[in-house]
Amino acid sequence: MSAIARLLRRNGLDCPGLPATLRIGFLNAILSTRSFTTITGSPTSSHLDGTTQNDSSRLVIEKIERFPQGAYNFQHLRKQGFSFFDKTRYIPLLSETSSPVKLFCRPRRFGKSLTLSMMEKFHGVQFKGKYNQLFKGLDVDRVVNQGDIEYGRYLILGFDFSLASLGGTSEKSVENLNDYINSTLQDFVQFYEASGLKLKLECCDFGNRDEAALNLYWVVRAVDTEITRIQSKADHQNIFYDVRGIFLTIDEYDAASTQYFLNDSAKAWRESPLSNAYAPFFQAIKSSMGSCAYGIGLVYMTGIMPLRTQNFSSYNIVENLSFDHRFSGLCGLTSQDVSNAVEMICKNHDEQKKHILRQLTFYANGYHFCPDRCVETVFNTSTIIEYLNAIAKDGRFTIDNPPNSEINERVLSLGADSFHAVAFMQQALQVDNNNEFQRIPYTTLLDHFSMTDLKVNTIGEPDTLEAAWHAFVIYQGGLTFDRCNPSKLLVIPNHIAASRIGKDMLTLFKVNSNDIQVALFALANEGAVDGVLREYQKVMETSLRQVSDFDLNEADYRDRLCGTLLQNAGIKPEMEFKVTKPLASRAGFIGILIESEKVCVLLELKNIPLNHLELKRRKILERAEELHVKSLRETLQLRFNKRKKYGEGTIGEFAETICPQINDCINSYELKQTVRRKNFRAYSVVFIGSRKIVFGEVGADGKWTEEGFQLAEYGAMSNM
Repeated sequence: MSAIARLLRRNGLDCPGLPATLRIGFLNAILSTRSFTTITGSPTSSHLDGTTQNDSSRLVIEKIERFPQGAYNFQHLRKQGFSFFDKTRYIPLLSETSSPVKLFCRPRRFGKSLTLSMMEKFHGVQFKGKYNQLFKGLDVDRVVNQGDIEYGRYLILGFDFSLASLGGTSEKSVENLNDYINSTLQDFVQFYEASGLKLKLECCDFGNRDEAALNLYWVVRAVDTEITRIQSKADHQNIFYDVRGIFLTIDEYDAASTQYFLNDSAKAWRESPLSNAYAPFFQAIKSSMGSCAYGIGLVYMTGIMPLRTQNFSSYNIVENLSFDHRFSGLCGLTSQDVSNAVEMICKNHDEQKKHILRQLTFYANGYHFCPDRCVETVFNTSTIIEYLNAIAKDGRFTIDNPPNSEINERVLSLGADSFHAVAFMQQALQVDNNNEFQRIPYTTLLDHFSMTDLKVNTIGEPDTLEAAWHAFVIYQGGLTFDRCNPSKLLVIPNHIAASRIGKDMLTLFKVNSNDIQVALFALANEGAVDGVLREYQKVMETSLRQVSDFDLNEADYRDRLCGTLLQNAGIKPEMEFKVTKPLASRAGFIGILIESEKVCVLLELKNIPLNHLELKRRKILERAEELHVKSLRETLQLRFNKRKKYGEGTIGEFAETICPQINDCINSYELKQTVRRKNFRAYSVVFIGSRKIVFGEVGADGKWTEEGFQLAEYGAMSNM
């Protein structure tokens, strides 16, 4: 019988069905009665005032043509002589936060793993003798020389959950996760025992998957016992004499839950075996921190999203620093960082430097990771490093569509399945006259959320659902806090993000990219609007499926048409054109003005809600289907059932009244100034019940053209 089994039996805890979480809790209560020495020390003073700090990083130049590509090992980076941006000034600040368990989330490829490696190399006792090689002359060195922080005071226990092979079935993933935990613990023990640490581990069984969390618990206990012994002997020559405990790191802590989400499992995450496997692991961490003098002293976790892995109390010890203004520049590069690097590469080529900075700013800058104040925006680290390396080597790099972009396309495609997310992303993709993306208002920011919050589409509180999706897209890198008004507004950070989002929305709406390219070319070259409207008809049928979608107004349709097709950054039209929303020349006019080198096209938009039509069906979705199958003639002959707004006639009679309104707009001074010397075309576009689009063109004589009214459907009867 093993020592752990004897201890459990002796204390009446050998029940086969007793969860590991409870066993750890009971064992902690049993063992915590023994005395231990507590290390105390005066708190260090703050070395960075986040309200005034400059988030730019010093560029350490070794060989300018050698920036680390995909670097994640700080020691390798320093040993190989790479150029890098010095982030070591954040090490003291991270030591001063209130909780010993810290979580830092950023989108992909922002340098999270390299940051974690930097901290391991600073705090690890095995790197103490390499301090000068690794940190001499860097920003943290000044603080060390002042005596305000000490290096090499911890054993390093590092996990990377992306290495745990969390694929296949959920049950197999549990086995892989526990095998990985046991393997990492065994490597930890072997390394430090080879370095002279004598650990008594009779209770551990690294071959038992079911005991992975308990093995962690006993390893921490063994470390605590051995360091206490070394301290009691006052063995100052022992390299472990000054050790304060274990610095535990978890890179990509959310890998399992993210993978589960990507597999789009119908089963809720909190009910999965994989989620349940997390609970005892984190409970072991929490218990070890509270009962050992030299146990787990610091925990640093990185990931993409702050997910509640499930409803266990261990999460309440985690301090989420992702949007703390003090750490806004910890991962990512500021404009000054990038400018300094480009300056070193381009040297005296000022025009080249300006061109490069303009491109980078337009396509890649704009991440503002702070909701409560204005801080410097940052670039994605890996995207910039790839670009800088290409410049230094006179190579080619497609900045508008970089490989392995920070936004996971699979994640975005799943996000697009939620029409709550689609609604605000359609709005966010719109571009104003200054070529800036439209701001999205928000009221609540979730500090953490669960997959269930995202899976729900029509059930639950709408405000919570919206807040969860806002948080989800922010952490994925699709939205960021507006720099000028971060506490109230969100915005798409840059054109790389907009392009990825736009492409995924087209896929969701079943719009063929070649078809829309042809339609946009015809619009910009000839002023023909039928192709674009037919493509938007597909979007409308696919995206408008909830009861609230049948009560949209003209402005809603205008904004969605612009965000989805006309201003979608995921589409690169063969001919450039400009989209503006002109001022109303008379009350009630809502339109779009589209300009290219050859044409100027005016669209006046009208909307008839579904509940204003005389239809046989009574339920909203049934009425929508009844309208959907009607021909052009049948649609125009439909009568209104609410005559206050539309009168007593038919849709066709209502459409006839739009022609004078268009002529009124055409004759305005502002529009005449805009359209002179260009081919001008004007259309009326009527959205009917979120299921039909009827359009007609007004000719140069101020009357409808001979084509008459048309239906924006492929294969539909075109005219009356």
